[in-house]
Amino acid sequence: MYEKILELLDAGGETRNIEFKKSYDWGNPQHKAKIVKCILAMSNTKDGGYLLLGIDDDKQGLEKLCGMDLEHYQKINYDHIVVEVNKFADPPISFQMYMIEENEKSFVLFRIPEFEELPILCKKSGEQGLKEGAVYSRSKSKPESAIIRSQSEMRELIDMAINKGIKEFYTRVRDSGLQIADDNSSDKYAVELDEIENQNIFDSIKRGGYWRIVVKPTHYKENRIESLSKCKERLYHSKLSLRGWDFPHFRDLESGNGYIQSSEDFAQFKELFRFFKSGQFIYYKAMYEEHMDASYKQKVNGKGLEILSTLLLFTEIFEFASRLFQQEDMGDKVTVLIEGFDLKGRKLFFYDPARTLFRDYVSNIEDEAKIEVEVDIERLISESENLAIKASNELFERFGWDTDAVQGLFKEQQQKLLTGRI
Repeated sequence: MYEKILELLDAGGETRNIEFKKSYDWGNPQHKAKIVKCILAMSNTKDGGYLLLGIDDDKQGLEKLCGMDLEHYQKINYDHIVVEVNKFADPPISFQMYMIEENEKSFVLFRIPEFEELPILCKKSGEQGLKEGAVYSRSKSKPESAIIRSQSEMRELIDMAINKGIKEFYTRVRDSGLQIADDNSSDKYAVELDEIENQNIFDSIKRGGYWRIVVKPTHYKENRIESLSKCKERLYHSKLSLRGWDFPHFRDLESGNGYIQSSEDFAQFKELFRFFKSGQFIYYKAMYEEHMDASYKQKVNGKGLEILSTLLLFTEIFEFASRLFQQEDMGDKVTVLIEGFDLKGRKLFFYDPARTLFRDYVSNIEDEAKIEVEVDIERLISESENLAIKASNELFERFGWDTDAVQGLFKEQQQKLLTGRI
């Protein structure tokens, strides 16, 4: 889990979904209430979030890793925290806690998932402004836990609850509509992508293996989304914050002719996406395996594809598509295209040394892989998880690996991601 701490630091500081604290004394009622308030707020924030103790956010780089006071660390007890949190939470909250010791320093990492069905209310008053009947969330304006007071944040919370209901409805009821794409849809979408790869960021993205991901309504409509501001709004409401680095990740959004875009060239994160008013979304991402530790590179002779990371990426792709297409005016069918490049000679492996493959599985024939799925929106919403596993299986088959024996593992890891346990 220490790698997760480093990953959260790479996200660039505190965000709506990440909070750092230097140390908390569980024996101090004020500190105890701050932890409770943060967990209540993260539960009501899209995709939940992380609370990490042992980080000095006033410092830079790895100097942030100060570790908790040993006396405070020794007082931390998961059962006691669960009991205290649920004295205030209605309905009760489930969350994970990890106690991590590295380089003679101690850290505590909380992973708080988004609420399951109903938003979380504070059911009694307490220290640090905890107020009976209040609804807490992580503020959009600055990274803090606070009572929801703005209309936009309350609408977001209501939309989250409604979308959970929509997904459950589509799972139970399958009345599919049919919309036939016109013959020119593919050509029109292709025109939108002319010259996109001429930007300087592609020198970094294409230096090694990379992904090209396209999600779009199967039927083309030029101004399906009425304005770029609406595109930004839809993108914001659809992004995932499940692993510390958002999908898609963006700090600043640039506006172009009928699209918005963002790019990043930081450490292992080398990527660019565009989202068009037509509803077409395209995302280029360098493979993280190009920047993994030397010990892993040695394991795969310098060129690998980590199995569970790939599964989780595919899960994020289909979950993002599901969220994006729950919104109105996106048509009846969606096409999801995932392409991997520089695959020849690449070897499958697990980061976890406890997991091993019985033999080497290497892509020895083709340098590229293309997986394309066309599906009714109703099925995408209700079966996004199964579609992601099916697409992952199809990719791994290109390496000669039969994944039948690991479907249980895939589903377990997928659920850990989607319920905030990774």
